[in-house]
Amino acid sequence: MHEIAGYLELSQEEVLDGLQAAHAYASTSLDAPPPSAEEDADRNFESELGTEDVSYELIDAKLAIADGMGSLPENERRILYLRFIEDMTQSEIGKRIGVSQMQVSRILRAATARLRAELGDDADVLVAAAA
Repeated sequence: MHEIAGYLELSQEEVLDGLQAAHAYASTSLDAPPPSAEEDADRNFESELGTEDVSYELIDAKLAIADGMGSLPENERRILYLRFIEDMTQSEIGKRIGVSQMQVSRILRAATARLRAELGDDADVLVAAAA
């Protein structure tokens, strides 16, 4: 190591750091199966690269729905939030806000109808993207 340091005009510590860094790098062929592909012999790293992230499709839907939510009354926004964000059942929502499950059902139906009307032709596309 002393000879390498002298030839490169570096300290022995710098040479040692370089050697350690060189051992930290390990390349793998794109044809090699990823560690998680034990049961699927046809998978390889290359097939995993560039896969489509479905979350990107939901960005427009979320923004459009957020805009439409602004036009709804506060109680409808709250019930939609509890139902679809907090994932509560209609009965749980009814108990939380002090109304019957049937009233919650009616409010949800009315709120979703208003949102569909607000979103217009884009409503079906957004629902399909979110599904």
